[in-house]
Amino acid sequence: MAKEKLVTIHVHTPFTLTLGDHSKQEFGRGRHNVPEEVASHWFTRAHAELSESGSNETDDQQPVIDSLQAQITSARTGGNGAKDAKESKPANSK
Repeated sequence: MAKEKLVTIHVHTPFTLTLGDHSKQEFGRGRHNVPEEVASHWFTRAHAELSESGSNETDDQQPVIDSLQAQITSARTGGNGAKDAKESKPANSK
């Protein structure tokens, strides 16, 4: 079985790609290594850009990227909810 050539894409808008065999792949923001067939798909090109960097550089940084994406998601969904909320006060209070 021949190895597929992987291409690095940078997703700017999260999307779900449905291929001809009805399989679905979800892509969040960030860099992803994908087969050329996926990278050249018209829907992928509408939501992502081809990256100039090699895939080895991305592989080394992927754990950091994943951690940062998790932090962003947590911040957008409110993190710890009420525990993180601060009591609001009028701007002119002493």
